[in-house]
Amino acid sequence: MQTSERGTVSRITLIAIYTALIVGLFFYPKFRHHGTEALISWDSFGYYVYLPAEFIYHDVTKLHFMDEVIAKYQPVPSFDQGFVTDNGNYVFKYTMGQAIFYSPFFFIAHIAAPLSGMPQDGFSLIYQLMMTVGAFTYAFLALWILRSLLLHYFSDKTVAWSLLIVTLGTNYYNYVVYDGLMAHNLLFFLYVLLIWLSRKWHEAYLKKYVVLIGLTIGLMTLIRPTEIISVLIPLLWGVSFNYDGVMKRIRFYLSKYSWFLLMALAIFIGVLPQIIYWKMVSGHFLVYSYQEQGFDFLKPHLINGLFSAKKGWLVYSPVMIGAIAGFYFLLKNKRAFSLAFLSFFLLNTYIVFSWSEWWYGGSFGSRPMVPSYAILIFPLAAFVDYMRLRSYRKYLLVIMATMGIIYNLWGTRQSHGGVFHSSDMNRAFFWHGYMNPWADQKAYKYLDIAEEISDTADYHFTLIRTMDFRDEQHQIDSTYHMRGDEQYSPAVAVKPSELDGGLKQGDWIRASVHVKYHEVSGNEYDFPRLVIDMGQPGKSVKWSGLRFQKMFPDTGDWHFITFEVPVPAELGLDDPVTVYIMNNSGLPLEFDNLKIERARLKE
Repeated sequence: MQTSERGTVSRITLIAIYTALIVGLFFYPKFRHHGTEALISWDSFGYYVYLPAEFIYHDVTKLHFMDEVIAKYQPVPSFDQGFVTDNGNYVFKYTMGQAIFYSPFFFIAHIAAPLSGMPQDGFSLIYQLMMTVGAFTYAFLALWILRSLLLHYFSDKTVAWSLLIVTLGTNYYNYVVYDGLMAHNLLFFLYVLLIWLSRKWHEAYLKKYVVLIGLTIGLMTLIRPTEIISVLIPLLWGVSFNYDGVMKRIRFYLSKYSWFLLMALAIFIGVLPQIIYWKMVSGHFLVYSYQEQGFDFLKPHLINGLFSAKKGWLVYSPVMIGAIAGFYFLLKNKRAFSLAFLSFFLLNTYIVFSWSEWWYGGSFGSRPMVPSYAILIFPLAAFVDYMRLRSYRKYLLVIMATMGIIYNLWGTRQSHGGVFHSSDMNRAFFWHGYMNPWADQKAYKYLDIAEEISDTADYHFTLIRTMDFRDEQHQIDSTYHMRGDEQYSPAVAVKPSELDGGLKQGDWIRASVHVKYHEVSGNEYDFPRLVIDMGQPGKSVKWSGLRFQKMFPDTGDWHFITFEVPVPAELGLDDPVTVYIMNNSGLPLEFDNLKIERARLKE
């Protein structure tokens, strides 16, 4: 029952949210950025490329235009968003659902390009700008419909709080404002539409809703195949959470089996464009385009997916704990959608975190959970309702929501130009870099080195080996010039048996070097590393490598690089401890004063 006819508070809140989304765009306008920071880049490039391939270059099989586009706009380092099949044609990795929904904005950009003096090539500024308009259009429509839906079940103020928490307190904000061309913003819109259609269908059992529901599910599946599980929402809507309720619904559906044949047909029509594309380019009706990636259904990554510093959903969007708690209140109040939403949430979470690459590449937080916020906002609203019943809980709600929003906006800022890594977050870097307002580039040390001596004053340092390249003949200092094709530098090494006092548990090894370089590799995974390798050649007991160009991107200056690692118990007396520079960048560098030191606690 709608508790507020006018919904004034939630309407004002929604306008404020729209304003916040638009304002946020101008803090980091991705439509104006270039290369891999442009809106159309990385995965978004893979979703979008269907449109220019078909309507500008008329080449969806050989992609002869691709090298020129990548050279000019650099949306990806290399084209990994497709692969060559056995017939010599390319198949795009991602399905075409996104391209279909963004096609109206693409055609507007294509018409406007020559009028604005911009290249009509699918990737110039006008295309980036119109894709941004498209992303915001779907987001604004979704939130408008969602507010109307929520008002049927919750009070005006509860709806206002719930919308505010989800839009500004979770990574949904990022996937509208900065990464809106990814699938998650559009899927959020389609889930809202599916909820609206499901409600309408169960108010009046009309065939038009069956068809529209089927088409919506089909198009969602066309964007991301696992969204086929969204069929649970209309099928379980209104089912009571007991045996009799379930059996009653089953009997009803068996009597109306023709409806579900019609729904299945509509779903098939929704995914048909992809089937036609696959047959056209590969000769097969079905293609598994993710190749080596897949699901680990027997060993899902639920703990990491929910709680890890790398990409844990509840670590980066902790306000959604309220949504999980809210399921209790949904079931208690016997809402019509309680069983449908709970069943979907449990199955969706299991599937999302069963994916082998459970962190889903470069992202802010757990991006595949964002579409489900259209469902989770309902239990969140039930939780907000409960918190608003008593004054002390109301104040706690205000504190929790405010802190959650500040935390999310801080994290979003960090993920776009701050101290953050889109793929390789870990616990040490989370605290020393991401959560540290005073962190600078040096914090990137913790991406590679998670351990360090907490207080060096408690340790006595002993120099073990050094390599300073002094030219004794001419009595001058020199340096080592490492060629670009030289993968390993000269090393300094020592065995514990050679040391006075040896090495024991509780000791640390410190490596240090002075380096200078005039170029930095474009691929951070090829950055040179200062390495400590403990153990026999090819049988490391412990190996640690610090990518120092991540910490010191400035070229032309000398930089002092140092880090420590603890001595492992497994290290034998004759296992060498070796320090060297490993360089896979193909670029030269210069270094001096390569050292090994032992750190031991003072007596």
